[in-house]
Amino acid sequence: MSTEEAPEKNSEKVINSKSRRPSPVLDGKAFDVGSMWIYETLDATLTIKVVDKYIEKNKDVYVYDFYYGGEKVAEEHRLCTKEYLAKLKSVQGESKETIFKEPLILYKFPLRVGKKWTNRFEIQGVNYISEVEVLSYEKLKTKSGIYFAYKIRHKTYPQGLEKEAIIDTDWYNPEIGLIAYSKEGGENPKAIFKYYVKTVELK
Repeated sequence: MSTEEAPEKNSEKVINSKSRRPSPVLDGKAFDVGSMWIYETLDATLTIKVVDKYIEKNKDVYVYDFYYGGEKVAEEHRLCTKEYLAKLKSVQGESKETIFKEPLILYKFPLRVGKKWTNRFEIQGVNYISEVEVLSYEKLKTKSGIYFAYKIRHKTYPQGLEKEAIIDTDWYNPEIGLIAYSKEGGENPKAIFKYYVKTVELK
């Protein structure tokens, strides 16, 4: 995927372009239990559901289930505050569980073009660095409509091995959630097809 293209499915491109609107600064919102997103990928649908919520250290943690086709493939526990949306725990399949000692920040609020932050975390004894930058605010067209979203790049690599970095790019709207996603040379791209969200104002 080039910097001028977003994920595609069966040759139908999701088009994005730089918006002529002034780039906004937007606060984050939590997505309550019952929220759901369905994405098209190259060979199946990806469905993400917020299925549970609990309190940890006086903060709200939301449980997200991920289904590829009809099979559950992952679970994430996400902490949402006025300052950020972050992963606390990730479970891949039935046995591969990662607990983050510090919250792994996915989105830092308020979002604005040019914002940067860095995550440091450990998986199976290996220390990683993830450098995140909000690159632009863009218009995307998918089968479900036209959206405005922040284009956010995540550059992740083992500490000391930046040349082995993996680049993930996603397009995120704080009112809707993830709109589209792409990984350089790897995982299936995805673009939103259907969604239903219940947002929670953060205090």
